[in-house]
Amino acid sequence: MNWTKHTLDKARSVHSAITDLLKFISSEGGDPDELVHLFEGHYAALDDLYLDRMPIAVALDESDLVLRYVGPQIGEGPSPFPRFTRFHRIFGDIHKEMVRVAKTHPNYACSDIDWRGDADLRITAADLRLIFGFKLPATYGSDSNRLRLGSSDPIFVAVKESIEILGVVAASLQDENPWEIIQAFAKGRPALDVAVVDAALHAVRRIIPHNERGIDCVEIGGLAVPHGRSLELGEDHWLRATVAIAGIEVPNEQVDVVGTLCPIDPGTLRFELRGIDGLRPIRCKYRKEHADFVKSHRRKKVQVSGRAEFDIKHNPRFVVVETITPKS
Repeated sequence: MNWTKHTLDKARSVHSAITDLLKFISSEGGDPDELVHLFEGHYAALDDLYLDRMPIAVALDESDLVLRYVGPQIGEGPSPFPRFTRFHRIFGDIHKEMVRVAKTHPNYACSDIDWRGDADLRITAADLRLIFGFKLPATYGSDSNRLRLGSSDPIFVAVKESIEILGVVAASLQDENPWEIIQAFAKGRPALDVAVVDAALHAVRRIIPHNERGIDCVEIGGLAVPHGRSLELGEDHWLRATVAIAGIEVPNEQVDVVGTLCPIDPGTLRFELRGIDGLRPIRCKYRKEHADFVKSHRRKKVQVSGRAEFDIKHNPRFVVVETITPKS
């Protein structure tokens, strides 16, 4: 859908209604200036369309992802502007999750290229009413960064597919069985393995407001959302994402890996194993009985044993932990 055109069409419809009403009043011998109260609803609708809807519509048409937080404390009341710390925190959390999904993608995981200028997302919206828009980087790069972005560039593909899976995961949470939708999209896209999907589910779960004072839900739209839809995700969808994360399974092939334990989300029992010889970080799913160990061994070297999914080079990508033991 062309959201800008859709919004302009609505505005034209309101203007047309005002014109027709003015003609009717004049034909009946009335004075429009004395009947201004008849137009209050029309002018309020125009204010909503031009001041509120239009900036969002433009962002939806230009962005790969747009997030708009909705609640009683946003854009209304005696203090319509959010505190800087809240705006900064939410904006930073969104970007951090997008980067985390991209860095989980095999193209990044198998590369020594860090997140840098040309590979970073572009900002299309950063509104005080907690509206944020992001767009994929242009498909070219600069000599200074030694990075040539394009449709076949592995890093560009990693960023592109990461944003796409975020949109698909967000849409899937509207369904009772999100896994069917996610798996249908990932089929034929070998890079979107369990590790990437797990990271995307976690990212969307964190983006959805949970126990966030004055915020009820987040509206998500943009080119990455299937069928040009605009979604509303709230507490029920947060719970659905939590259930989907808990249901992630991997093959039965065993693996033993030594690395540094770095917790990601104790609420969904996830950590990363970093500092592994010759390997990028590995996402791990642990059991509740491991929680105390994970908490006490943060940033310490451990050995993890469990069932794993591997990449085409047979490097572990995602491990369901069975045992963890200290190494230092």
